[in-house]
Amino acid sequence: MKKILIVLISGILGLSGCKTLEKNNQKTFNLVGENKKTIAVLSTTDNWESAALTEGGKKYELTRAVSGSGIMLQDNQDNNLHFKGKEGILILNGKKQKFQMEE
Repeated sequence: MKKILIVLISGILGLSGCKTLEKNNQKTFNLVGENKKTIAVLSTTDNWESAALTEGGKKYELTRAVSGSGIMLQDNQDNNLHFKGKEGILILNGKKQKFQMEE
């Protein structure tokens, strides 16, 4: 009986620990343009369901959109980015730029 109780308590503590790790799962990337300069910083805490894009002191809140391949994020001002692997395209304030993602 003691063994069963210990296993149950360990399982509960283990599951609650996993949930905490998921909440703190922040990923941040520099978006580096063709000129090898950082054009923006992109970060997410929910596995790309939403993300924050910071460019020139301005912050844009993006949400996931439907994409045939890769990950597409957009806001309601026609700003968006689409990437697959470490390569992508950013359209910000009407300006289109290719980028590489670097941690």
